Amino acid sequence: MGLFFGILSGVLGSLSNNQFKKLARIPPWFLIGSQFAVGTLILSAAVTIFSEWKLPPLSFFFGLIILVALEYLNSYLYTQAFQLSPQSLVGPLFSLSVVFLAPLGIVILGEVPNVFGWFGIVLSVTGSLLLGFDMGDPSVRASMRTIFKERGSYLMLGSALLSAVTVIFTKSLYISVPPLLSGFWIFAGLAAVSLVVVIWRGFPSLSGEEHTPFLHLLALTGLSAIFHYIGLALIPAVYFIAFKRSSIIFDVILGKTVHGETHFRPRLLGASVLFGGILLIVFSGQIF
Repeated sequence: MGLFFGILSGVLGSLSNNQFKKLARIPPWFLIGSQFAVGTLILSAAVTIFSEWKLPPLSFFFGLIILVALEYLNSYLYTQAFQLSPQSLVGPLFSLSVVFLAPLGIVILGEVPNVFGWFGIVLSVTGSLLLGFDMGDPSVRASMRTIFKERGSYLMLGSALLSAVTVIFTKSLYISVPPLLSGFWIFAGLAAVSLVVVIWRGFPSLSGEEHTPFLHLLALTGLSAIFHYIGLALIPAVYFIAFKRSSIIFDVILGKTVHGETHFRPRLLGASVLFGGILLIVFSGQIF
């Protein structure tokens, strides 16, 4: 059942990503601020039900300030990447965060991947190159040219790198505060920063056609958070996270079916290879 919730969370995450293209006119800072507000409410309920409220030590809040700044920038890049470029391309690219975790884990945490971990990294890099594969010119250079002609690719790789850094920061916060309570404080901090930005920049006006995808985005954010913590309660986090990453395959499928994006077959193959690499990395015990 836990694996089902992992895949379901992946589907919900991909459906959320699909709304960003429909809201390409709306500034990213407003979209992520709305999501952080919903996430904070969900996490406050989760802490009340499954954990206990207690004030973290002062050292936690020093780390929290850095983490909130990194997460805000990460979320901004992530959202704008989907607004600017095909979901079937930038969605799978985000999963390279697990590849970036390898060198960072070695340098900062002293976590050296085993044979399965290294093989997973090779598979993930191979899968990312397949995202730009073209039968007319099957060279690596042509593949990279296809990938990097999109501005969203650069933004998503930046987001993937920031995600790897924030994972390490978050793991350090878990030492003093339980994960669920840490998540609440992180989202609360992000919601507070977002509120300041929204007040400073002003509330954008939504057109009649944008109301529905915006409400869908908020509903999917709330549902994703609920199923995320239900899944984590049913099975170990390592298994849940691995199957939640199936979202990259759904990103390719939704990009084709909803937005009519091209290069469907090579991107589906690339996402599948990437997903296989992620499974190897995660199950090798080196990440998460």
